[in-house]
Amino acid sequence: MKSTRSDSKIAAESPFRNNPINIDGFRVVSLLVGIIFLALPFSASIMAESVQSSQEPVRCSVELERYELQTGPIKIGKAVKNLSGMTYNLLTDSLFLVSNRPTKIIELDQHGVKKRTIDLQGFQDTEGITHIRENLFAVLEEKRRTICIFEIDQQTTTINRAQTEIILIDPTPAGNKGPEGISYDPEGGHFYVTKEKNPRMLYRLPWPTSAQNSAEVSHPWDIQKDALSLTDLSGIYYHQGTGNLLMLSDESASVVETTINGKEISRLLLKKDGKSGLQKDVPQAEGITMDSKGILYICSEPDLLYVFNRTRK
Repeated sequence: MKSTRSDSKIAAESPFRNNPINIDGFRVVSLLVGIIFLALPFSASIMAESVQSSQEPVRCSVELERYELQTGPIKIGKAVKNLSGMTYNLLTDSLFLVSNRPTKIIELDQHGVKKRTIDLQGFQDTEGITHIRENLFAVLEEKRRTICIFEIDQQTTTINRAQTEIILIDPTPAGNKGPEGISYDPEGGHFYVTKEKNPRMLYRLPWPTSAQNSAEVSHPWDIQKDALSLTDLSGIYYHQGTGNLLMLSDESASVVETTINGKEISRLLLKKDGKSGLQKDVPQAEGITMDSKGILYICSEPDLLYVFNRTRK
């Protein structure tokens, strides 16, 4: 039988003789240390996610699928005809609607009660209106393809087009299929304007601008190509809290929330079977806006107002 070396000789030849360690134990410890180092990035990620989940999530959508009809349709009255656009003014806590025949602005409270009518002298085919800031408003003229900027204060009863700032959107003749909706982004300093169809268009114009009676026009995305399944574009609203756009379509009976780059986020159907509480389809939806509480308003030609609130879970 071959003899074996003594334990003392093995210990003497071992490189760990000054710090004797069990080799199997060392391998286990090394393995554990390696696992710990490999797990550190994963653990850090889990901790980061845990911290983030404990915070209030950033709201990145108005969640149109949660909106239901609260009031309406409200008939504004026989004296109001051909409503074509709408905006909300936080300072007066009221709605301003524009009609195109005759060219007028109607101020309503949030229950649809008329407060006053403002005559628009020299204007033509007024299809959209937006509040800019303080007393500043803008009205969109479809056939002329222009934006007219002016002030409305508590005493205003008449606005003369000759005394407004006028911006040409597009020199291309459009007839009755020109710009339809307008909204303003006060943080970015841009107007967003929709062209109804043939082709559908989305314009972005900086304002204020140093250019005389014109502006540098861009297109956030090709909405004729990526049209969100909307066959026409009858209105638009820029939501300052999320930076998203609400695109209104009469023909498709829909409101679509989208990012500035055209990615759909949520949708509200304006049909009786669209789970929004409507007993009948909204006829010829022309204007859209929201108030400071997130209540959604849609006006319908000739003289109807619909009020939607975010109530569904």
